Amino acid sequence: MSFQVRIQLLEMEKLVLEEGKTLQAQIESVNATMREEVKSDKFIVYAWRPLVGFCFVALIANNFILIPYFAVYGLQPIIIPDGIWSAMLVVLGVSAGTRGAEKIMRNKNSKSSE
Repeated sequence: MSFQVRIQLLEMEKLVLEEGKTLQAQIESVNATMREEVKSDKFIVYAWRPLVGFCFVALIANNFILIPYFAVYGLQPIIIPDGIWSAMLVVLGVSAGTRGAEKIMRNKNSKSSE
């Protein structure tokens, strides 16, 4: 193996390690956000993610598991209009983004005060 190839492999390994560290930091950030939400005493703060998850599971279960078996009995698929899906994704994205921004500012403030 030539020297150039070895250098390229080492650079690729370095990039993979850096990407792994970035991914780990993102996962830790999400976990910290979820822990903070669970600690809240407000129902909507700690329950909105699970509620969205349960609704999604109910939709998938109805449309792709139950319909094939129970359509003859009149079970109808749940149809979510595109606008509703888009609105829900925007709300989730903004929520995640603002929580992330809050955490970044909190971390910067705690580091600057040290």
